[in-house]
Amino acid sequence: MAHTSGSFPSAAAYADGVVGGTGAPFRRSDIESSAFTRLPELHKAVATAGADLDHTKTRRDHALSAGWLVLLFAPLALPLLAILAVRHEDSAVLLHVAIALICAGHIALRAKTR
Repeated sequence: MAHTSGSFPSAAAYADGVVGGTGAPFRRSDIESSAFTRLPELHKAVATAGADLDHTKTRRDHALSAGWLVLLFAPLALPLLAILAVRHEDSAVLLHVAIALICAGHIALRAKTR
């Protein structure tokens, strides 16, 4: 009997269908959905929330994640940049611009996560 996505009676039946050579690709959302078929309210919530588990990350997604991570830890460099700006007056404007950009970026990051 051919099953459609999320129509397996249990997670074990879904795993048997994938491993058994039926040609069905493994999808995390399907196994999560199959695990909760006996609990309708959880089944619906898991099926809705698990849709992003099947999303394949692209290079752009990875680059954005890395950029946000760098921006998250960038304020740790602010004391060093401030000391360098005081000691090297000739490049102080450039260092102050870097400090302002880091602060603005970090504020945007924190506002985005709220």
